[in-house]
Amino acid sequence: MNDQEFAKRIYGSIVLENIEIYKDVFQKTEITANTNTYWINALNLFK
Repeated sequence: MNDQEFAKRIYGSIVLENIEIYKDVFQKTEITANTNTYWINALNLFK
């Protein structure tokens, strides 16, 4: 495995997999009175 192939695999396993996790979390989050302001801002950025 060369350096470029290694980088592509790392990118796939770290970036692409985590994007799916965050999409799922953002789509299922309900905003309540206890929701952190930072999280609300992140949700707005996601939309």
